[in-house]
Amino acid sequence: MNKTGKIVTTVVVAAAVAGGAYYLIGPSGLIGPGGETDQAIVQKADSLNKALTLQLVDLETEAKDPEINTKTLDSLTARLTEVKWQPIANGGDYEAKAKEAFLTKKREVAKVLADSYERNRITITNDILKDVSKITE
Repeated sequence: MNKTGKIVTTVVVAAAVAGGAYYLIGPSGLIGPGGETDQAIVQKADSLNKALTLQLVDLETEAKDPEINTKTLDSLTARLTEVKWQPIANGGDYEAKAKEAFLTKKREVAKVLADSYERNRITITNDILKDVSKITE
């Protein structure tokens, strides 16, 4: 093969490799980042995260009340266990990040509740407050 043929072959092979890589890894590629998250999924995840976080903030505020009693703490703990993430179809990475932000807040609120039990010298009976790191939903 002459010098020109080698150059043409090299260019064609390089173009094929680049095209294949773009097909696999590009913005809408098979194994790539997948491009932008669908706006409907973003809205659903943000809306769910906001609604659940507001519930958690209310629980946290009530748990910090210095006049809190055992019955109220038990009620708040029961409400905490009811606040759960609802899966979003095809949520992908965006949903995973929103869910992790929610779980972080839920663990913080569980810690505040556990501290309220301790501050008021009340025995913790609910397992969710004994090890907040195990909160996964």
